[in-house]
Amino acid sequence: MNENMLEKIEIKKIEKEQFDEYKDEIEKIHNENVFPNNGYLMDEDYIINAEIIFVALLNNKVVGFASINTYDYEPDEGDDLWITIEKNNMQIKQIAISKEFQGLKIGTHLLNKVKEYAKSKGINNIYLYALGDNEKAHKFYERNGFKLSGIWSAKEYMEIKDFKSYLFAYTNKMECKAIFLDMDGTLLNSEKEVSDYSIKILKEIKQKGIEIILISGRCNKSIEHIVKNRINNKDEIIRYIISTDGTMIKDLKENKIIYQSSLNEKLVKELIYKSYNFDTAFYIITENDMYKDNRMNEYQKETDRWYINGEFYNIENNLKTIDFNDFSKKNEKVNRILFFSMNLDKLKEINENILKNDEIQTLFRKDFKDYQLLLISNKYSKAIGIIEMCKYLNLSTKDTIAFGDSDNDIEMLEIVGDGIAMKNTKIDLKTNKITEFTNNEDGVAKYLEKMLLEEK
Repeated sequence: MNENMLEKIEIKKIEKEQFDEYKDEIEKIHNENVFPNNGYLMDEDYIINAEIIFVALLNNKVVGFASINTYDYEPDEGDDLWITIEKNNMQIKQIAISKEFQGLKIGTHLLNKVKEYAKSKGINNIYLYALGDNEKAHKFYERNGFKLSGIWSAKEYMEIKDFKSYLFAYTNKMECKAIFLDMDGTLLNSEKEVSDYSIKILKEIKQKGIEIILISGRCNKSIEHIVKNRINNKDEIIRYIISTDGTMIKDLKENKIIYQSSLNEKLVKELIYKSYNFDTAFYIITENDMYKDNRMNEYQKETDRWYINGEFYNIENNLKTIDFNDFSKKNEKVNRILFFSMNLDKLKEINENILKNDEIQTLFRKDFKDYQLLLISNKYSKAIGIIEMCKYLNLSTKDTIAFGDSDNDIEMLEIVGDGIAMKNTKIDLKTNKITEFTNNEDGVAKYLEKMLLEEK
């Protein structure tokens, strides 16, 4: 037997009317897995009083099972509980694997199916007992996210002295430890401002020990300016920022870059050379700044003004002009390159010239009357930025939430525990959770206040 066998295993959910079909095979597996201290064989409670049984089938033969009840579980009299049993829960009455097939992760496969089923039914908590001092079972449950939560003890049970039954609990309820906020169209209003009310709510959430992280398509310099001059003021509300769509993570408190996915120097030189063949606006975004060259066509001038009044509003020495032929002397890593044009076909032509390079990926965007072609490392995305941030903070993405409004937020909203779309979004962000208010109505702050700050 090997782990490839798992691919051939079918997990089937059977209802009560189907129990008899599998009863003999289930009873056989139970009896061969009886832990010595339990001292009893199969009783009908495992089947008759189970609501549903998940069976693991190999060539239509049962090799494992998990019997469950989805009614609200209540602890047995005498339970010494360390947690409060919550309503809206499920009990796994028993899970067992045929000895011939143990060690192939079939038990984990079964537990995952039970977890999926619970989540589909809106059930947050799963409980089970591990009878006796079965350390092997205890470790198995702990590996699969269950925590020891109580002990039921009796001086004598089924003629076993000092009998103990260990209660384990699993929850799929999210424990919010970090919040990822997109900026434009999400945290920022149409005037590119953060309201006093939003700052107040973010400060209160930070005081609860929840990390608040800005994640944006904006470059690092633009985000830092907003954080330092508008959000933080005298308080450290925002410590970490993720810029240029996930290509760079920075710790503002330590003033250090934690993660960066940049374009290599040779490729940057090649793209600069090619850029002169196209009548477009052209920008290079680095870890520190944003640069343009001296090709002062009228369209470039207009795009410069757009950037200065938008992304670089109120930032001194915001958009730097240099000779791109000498760019390598700057000794800065390039996070992103941008082509702007009012002609989408022109950008598509540039894209066809570039796509042959497997070190980069390209993305088209529409901004007002202009089109953008973004060139970034093929290892980039906001989702990757979140994954790297969670690794650094030693967090599970399951314990985070994120807000977004645009196409570059789709993957990000899918990988977090709670992905929330703004009411003002114009596209399907593949999430059922939407703010009640828009970015111009403090949608993020109002959602977070209700979710994390109001007394339940």
